[in-house]
Amino acid sequence: DCKHCSVALVYHKSRDQLVCHHCDYRALLPNHCPSCKERFIRQRGFGTERVVETVKELLPNARVIRLDRDTTQRKGEHERLLNQFKQGQADVMVGTQMIAKGLDFPNVTLVGIINADYALSLPDFRAAERTFTLLTQVAGRAGRGEYAGAVFVQSHCPDHYSIQLALHQRYDLFFEREIRYRKLISFPPFSRLVLWRIEGTNEGHTRGRAWELYKTLSDGLGAANDVILLPPVEAPLYRLRDHYRWQVALKCRNHRSFRPVLNSEPVQKILHTRHKGLRVIQDIDPWDML
Repeated sequence: DCKHCSVALVYHKSRDQLVCHHCDYRALLPNHCPSCKERFIRQRGFGTERVVETVKELLPNARVIRLDRDTTQRKGEHERLLNQFKQGQADVMVGTQMIAKGLDFPNVTLVGIINADYALSLPDFRAAERTFTLLTQVAGRAGRGEYAGAVFVQSHCPDHYSIQLALHQRYDLFFEREIRYRKLISFPPFSRLVLWRIEGTNEGHTRGRAWELYKTLSDGLGAANDVILLPPVEAPLYRLRDHYRWQVALKCRNHRSFRPVLNSEPVQKILHTRHKGLRVIQDIDPWDML
């Protein structure tokens, strides 16, 4: 685990280092398990580096380009690699989500999507929508020229409706199913959301400020029938760059019901009072719930 964030480190073979993709903390790959002290450690999972290795094993004569955060750190490198592929100087491009959309290569006739259901594991009500959108965008990179394209998808949840309907390009059916789900749980577009993120370097003070904000909001809202105030919870990414993170959320059908409370003096005082290492961020209609 990262020493500064609530995430696992990612092994980068080219650097022979473990790296945090949030704070850039780095560590050497241990020779023994930090928990049980055994020396038997197996590397599992896959990233762009491993995919490139596999492609080269299967297609030894193919010219392969890798496009990720490691290969595009230098200025202009991203554009240079894309131009190289566009001009036919490479046969295969392996990359992260940065190659999912906005690229037009008429000669591309095959697209492979690995770990297609990653977003489904995220604690966010938009998880299925994001998965469907990403698959549709990536699949659209194939067959843009005179030749038809093919798309292969690897998934641990191949029967999930977002993946099945993306494969069959049935946006209408996906919308019908997703909109019923949103209506059932009264989430956007059937309600408005307000999310407060409370971040601080002291765990106790951060938790206390979250409950203080919750009580202030509860007192201000009173007995409002169309407003649902959710109590403080730890954020899915609880610790980020040595800051502890809590969340308070409000759900309402009409923004007129919560606007007076948001603009009230007690709430504004909490938002604008800065303590050392502690802050409160108000996000109306948040796109990211993490």
